[in-house]
Amino acid sequence: MQTSIFYIALAALLTLNLLLLLTIYTTVIKLWPTPGKGSWQKYVFWPLFRGGLGLTLLFSALNFKPHLDPNWELLIVGVPLMLIGLAVTVSILGSRIHMARIRGW
Repeated sequence: MQTSIFYIALAALLTLNLLLLLTIYTTVIKLWPTPGKGSWQKYVFWPLFRGGLGLTLLFSALNFKPHLDPNWELLIVGVPLMLIGLAVTVSILGSRIHMARIRGW
């Protein structure tokens, strides 16, 4: 079951990446940004995006096995990287909220 979840997520995300590369490098297709409600791009992009990422999260949750004896070398590297990623995410989100309030959205 986990293998099939992995391959379905992989197929969805590879398809999405291929379509986004076509959007960037050719004029044949324009997938992102989606033109609006009811467009075919909306019905292709969002299911591939949500399905691929949702299945990736499901796959990781099913494969999670906590270690009883943590590897301290990995924690020394991993925890600061995790905190940096969290700080970047919070700062970007904060700046977008601030800009939205300035613009009156």
